[in-house]
Amino acid sequence: MHFPNQIEKTRSFTRSFIEVLYPELQARVTFERAPKSYDRVLCAYNLMNSYYHSPDRLAPSVDGLISSKALWQGKTGLRA
Repeated sequence: MHFPNQIEKTRSFTRSFIEVLYPELQARVTFERAPKSYDRVLCAYNLMNSYYHSPDRLAPSVDGLISSKALWQGKTGLRA
């Protein structure tokens, strides 16, 4: 996880939160100061989440290209 504050200001809350909610992942989580640069990155990207968080001016509507079942299981998503 990336954090923007100084190391001495980092509290144990976040690590404790991960330990309680995701005990199976706690040993795999590391904390890095942000911003951070990497030579290569593997990142999960979900178009539908980004689409519904973007205003129309940034991402034109694709609602007509998506089946109604894919649109929030028949519910209409509200765009930003």
